[in-house]
Amino acid sequence: MRVLLVSVKSKKIYGGIATWTDYFLESCKVSGIEVHLVNTEVVGKRLETETASRDFLDEYKRTKRIFGDLKSFLSSNSYSAVHLNTSCGTLGIVRDYFIAHKVKKNNLRLVTHY
Repeated sequence: MRVLLVSVKSKKIYGGIATWTDYFLESCKVSGIEVHLVNTEVVGKRLETETASRDFLDEYKRTKRIFGDLKSFLSSNSYSAVHLNTSCGTLGIVRDYFIAHKVKKNNLRLVTHY
């Protein structure tokens, strides 16, 4: 089984989705499930300091990277499912809607985790 995971994986951010992602990846390794990761980690000042406010240019770069990685994985591999971890922030949920739309256009199963 092959799964594409769209989630946060970070060495600087602990807790929440990032910790869940580590547990999920380890569990899949033990179970023999092949997982590829599209990392939705924050960039710029928000990566350095949790209290930093969003910067439009950083969010644009982040979104462009995420969609580039997603397109690359979807075009070069076949997956049993795509697992999308989404935070319920205003901009994140809009971005994740478009990710879900792209996955469904590729006729793949979509599992969402809020």
